[in-house]
Amino acid sequence: MSTHRFSSPTSHTTTTASRPNSPIAPAATPHLRDNNPFTERTRYPLPIELCPFAAGMSEDKFDRTFRTPGSIMLGAFGSQPTSRGRSQYIATLTIDGTMCCTTAEATGPIQALCYILDSFDIRLDIKTFRQRKMPDNPHHQYATFLEIENRYFTHWSIGYGTTSEEASLSALIAAANQYRQHQTTLRTSASTGITYTGSLDDTKERRAA
Repeated sequence: MSTHRFSSPTSHTTTTASRPNSPIAPAATPHLRDNNPFTERTRYPLPIELCPFAAGMSEDKFDRTFRTPGSIMLGAFGSQPTSRGRSQYIATLTIDGTMCCTTAEATGPIQALCYILDSFDIRLDIKTFRQRKMPDNPHHQYATFLEIENRYFTHWSIGYGTTSEEASLSALIAAANQYRQHQTTLRTSASTGITYTGSLDDTKERRAA
């Protein structure tokens, strides 16, 4: 049985950037491809879809925007093969301070964690998957970039890891925390009579009748 353990950054409440497919997004020029914290930190290029939104960001804002920490943290994550050609995945999650252990049968770790999060009513649909292998980086050999769509918004998340799997799971947990933050925004807006739609930063609002 293979097992991995993950750590999560400290929680905060900063919201996210607008959706990368926004019609007002600027073109990803060569200058924008270089002028972002990811490239400055790793010397590897960002996926072109993300460049217009990360250009000029500070490292702190970049991490808070795309590597959103929060109340959802992944602890141990392991798997063992089944007789049906799939694998049984076991995950230890901490959600709002409560630790729980849950399982899912899936064809791979990303699908498994999506199933597990869905069982907690956190629905994440992956629209775009990008990954960078960074063999020269002393801290993280992989970076995963996920464009996630759910019932509320579309957003990119980023995860790092020493393996492809670890980076992908880290990106999914960041996306789950983005989702929970938006749920909190919606609950708060209910008391003010304002309804929010669209992506988390590029948000339209209308006052309820």
